[in-house]
Amino acid sequence: MEFTRVIFLFFIFPVFFLIYYLIPTKFKNFFILLTSLFIVFWSSPVLSWCMIFFTLLNFILCRYIYSSTLNKPKRNCAFLCAIFINLLAFALSLVFDLNKFMFFEQKLIVWAMIPLLVLSNTSYILDVYTKKCIPSKNIIDYFTYIFMFPKLFLGPLTSYHKIENQLKNRHVTWQKIADGIILTIIGLAEICILAGGVLEIQKLVLYQNVSNISAFTAWVGAVAMFFNIYFNLAGYANMARGLGKMIGFKLPFNFHCPISSNSVTNFFERWNISLLCFIKTYIEGFLEKKSKILNIVIGGLVYVWFFGGNINKFVAAIYFILILILENLVLFKIWKKISLVIRKFITFILVLIGTVFIATDSLWDSLTYIGVMFGSNGVFLDKSTAILISSFISTFGLCWIFASKFFQNNLAKFQKKCDKVYYPLKLAIIIVLFVFSCAFCLNN
Repeated sequence: MEFTRVIFLFFIFPVFFLIYYLIPTKFKNFFILLTSLFIVFWSSPVLSWCMIFFTLLNFILCRYIYSSTLNKPKRNCAFLCAIFINLLAFALSLVFDLNKFMFFEQKLIVWAMIPLLVLSNTSYILDVYTKKCIPSKNIIDYFTYIFMFPKLFLGPLTSYHKIENQLKNRHVTWQKIADGIILTIIGLAEICILAGGVLEIQKLVLYQNVSNISAFTAWVGAVAMFFNIYFNLAGYANMARGLGKMIGFKLPFNFHCPISSNSVTNFFERWNISLLCFIKTYIEGFLEKKSKILNIVIGGLVYVWFFGGNINKFVAAIYFILILILENLVLFKIWKKISLVIRKFITFILVLIGTVFIATDSLWDSLTYIGVMFGSNGVFLDKSTAILISSFISTFGLCWIFASKFFQNNLAKFQKKCDKVYYPLKLAIIIVLFVFSCAFCLNN
């Protein structure tokens, strides 16, 4: 992942924050933008110019939309042009293999940089058109909102009207800096230690001949796939929030213990929350809630595009869309009669099946793997399963604790009971996490 590179952790970030805290307030947004564009250009000069061009056109058209309020035909024409530009950027991201324009292999950028750019610009256009906000007069502020490096690759996705005041007036305190450093280190540890740990399990399972593994081993591998995806995304979200706090921005939560969900609908309410808010605010708002099923379908397609529009992710989207429709039409009445523990277990099983589609390389691999999970090869348990679990049981245990409400609830209780010990212990744990995370980054 981009921000876990050694050059970012030990050179770019320290230099950026040193200069940022020293320069006058009026130059801070410009310096954030300069650093963000440097990161984008370093990743891909070709894509950078395209993104700057699209963003500049949106900025100009939105100024025109606002100035043409009294002339409705011209205003609508400018609005349609702005939407068309973003649809064009969306189409280009699907048609072209963006990795060809990279200086180094960076699938993360293919995943989310272009969708983030398009959705951020689209939210701004809709905010201006519906008069939720006045278009920015300062092009530096607007470009900072679009390209701000903490949320550059995976979000969280923010609407302009929610961050407008922070672009103009924000304050950095020692407490915010300390909280930001802690959040950044926690995010780094989630990516390096937890996601990195379960990735080893995932590799051990997937690098075997799938038809030879037992059903239980396949389920262990599926759990590893889920935790790998979750801690990579949640870790980056925490890093983004932490880095944002250190420069005075309050970015929204993006994940809230999705492993504790009691339905697939509830799972997506806890998973990538900022994207869900965008879908509810702009897509469902635009459709005026006329059709719940249509909202689910469009929302699901936005999800699959946001995380890379290949065939496997498209099939995963269709799978989850069908479950969500079934839940909303039929299952919610049945869910109420089932105990909470069983509902959570069934939800997790359904999510794991969808995860296999996302994590495997081809549709055939996905279907073969899911077949093995349900015993298609006739082997349900073998010696390799016991070895795998005994070797990585501590890793799974840590992942489960940190992904569920168990950690958050017990941490709050511990803080109340042992207030004097809590802060020194927290500092020691943060230092240990940072050391281990850095060791992982240096090793890779």
